[in-house]
Amino acid sequence: MRKLIITSFALAVFLSQLSISVLSANLSNIRPNSAQFASVAIENPSHFPADKEGTISFQNLESKLRSDNNSIQSLTANLNSILAFNREKEYDDLLKALNGQVDLLWNLQKPNSTDENEDELNIPSIIEDESKKSKQIMQLQGMIPTFEAQLEKLDKEDYEKMIETTSRQTEFSIQQIIIGTESLYYNILSQTYTLNQLNRTHEELKSTLEVMQLRYEMGQISLFTLQEFEANFANLNNQIASLENAIKSMKATLGTMLGLSPQDELQLNPLPQLTPNQNNIISYDYATALESAKNNSFTLWMAKQTLEDAQEQWDDDRKETTYGTSKYNVAYQKYLSAIHTYDSEVKDFELNFLNLYNSLSISTQKISVAKSSLKTAENNYNIAKFNHQNNRLSDHALQTALHELLTAKESLQSEQNTLYATYRTYEQAVTWGIVTTH
Repeated sequence: MRKLIITSFALAVFLSQLSISVLSANLSNIRPNSAQFASVAIENPSHFPADKEGTISFQNLESKLRSDNNSIQSLTANLNSILAFNREKEYDDLLKALNGQVDLLWNLQKPNSTDENEDELNIPSIIEDESKKSKQIMQLQGMIPTFEAQLEKLDKEDYEKMIETTSRQTEFSIQQIIIGTESLYYNILSQTYTLNQLNRTHEELKSTLEVMQLRYEMGQISLFTLQEFEANFANLNNQIASLENAIKSMKATLGTMLGLSPQDELQLNPLPQLTPNQNNIISYDYATALESAKNNSFTLWMAKQTLEDAQEQWDDDRKETTYGTSKYNVAYQKYLSAIHTYDSEVKDFELNFLNLYNSLSISTQKISVAKSSLKTAENNYNIAKFNHQNNRLSDHALQTALHELLTAKESLQSEQNTLYATYRTYEQAVTWGIVTTH
């Protein structure tokens, strides 16, 4: 018999279908303290100070989500409703009810004792009683398989497997929400840097536009040249407005994820430095890190359960079919397909993890390039400032050098954010078994 892995949704449907009077009466007697409930509220693991109202820091993001996110609250409440179900009591009550139905069926099927004086028998009454008895027997015979099926669903081994699957599925879904929200946080910071660069470009072009208008009035440039520049300037204004709206929308989404109103203003704090746990995980050798990621992966765990089910099904089919027959060959090919599917999922996971692992060094290299660019921009700005002070450089050229310096600083900060995000993603891959990329 194949092991049943019942999802939380299947169990919910099952519970809703327990309409037999015996079970319905017992549902009200479930003990609320008979199971260990899951909790969405966690203590801040790094003991970071609480954020000021209207602000959120990345280090408090996960704890805030686990305590205030509606989707996570719903997932946890659903899991707790399953943990609240008293399997042992329901199983015992259902078994008693089944035994009672079996006893009643056995008694109904026993032949009736007849009176020796057959002349006094009421034949029509006997026929009517036998008809009622036959209907009862048919009803009981139809109900007993239902009882047996429900008992099978409440089998201890299968039920515990279902609880484990549902618990893993719930935490996996919660982790996906956390990862998605963190990705949104990264994106808001990244788009904010882009907006800052566009705004500086806007200021430069605004000054240039004023010069272009003067040059046109002096007859130094054509109307077409001026209009082309004005069109580019207007296009930049549209880009800025569009990006501002996008950032505003992303912040509203982030606030909603954190349990805030979409209208609430939300200010994001810069990303923190690497945590001791991240530095510790990064120090693992590749084989150790990969093994940890595979062991913690819900996706691979589910794939393994599917493979084990296929193995059990093949064991049953092999006993029930003759070697070399069509049914035997079909069953064997299905089993081989399950093996190859599992192997493929494992290899895909290992490949994605390897790519993530390699991205750590790539991000580090980009930091070095960004630092070098910043150093060059600083030197160029210092030279420009010196020349400007000695009247050998225009205001516009000095402003351009300053723009390049600020851009280089933000580029370095952006690369540092990317490095942090990569390290965080790697940490989640090792500890949660979820491999994603940014």
